[in-house]
Amino acid sequence: MKGPLTMKPGGFVALGHIKRDEGKQVEITLTPTGGFDLQVESLEVDKFRLKNEEQRKLISFTHHKEGKDVVVVIRVEKGMQPAYLSGVLKIHLNHPAARLKQVMFNGFVR
Repeated sequence: MKGPLTMKPGGFVALGHIKRDEGKQVEITLTPTGGFDLQVESLEVDKFRLKNEEQRKLISFTHHKEGKDVVVVIRVEKGMQPAYLSGVLKIHLNHPAARLKQVMFNGFVR
């Protein structure tokens, strides 16, 4: 059975070890299985765990189109102090059969 879209990687993204002087970027690719023009309506971060509120400015969640694919980017900027971060990224879509995709993520800045 084929779903309305595929998501790579799946429902969990391990950011792993993030070097504070380098930062890190991870991409999540959503591909519709039919000819549907997939669009992201909004991105929402839930259960975000990062103790230092100032450091939250160094993490971004963005998206863009690449052909029929939608690419969601989680980016940790360099310069972040050592920390553990985790949360759930909710990707709200315009697809009638897949209105919401959730991706859990975590990582360690060292």
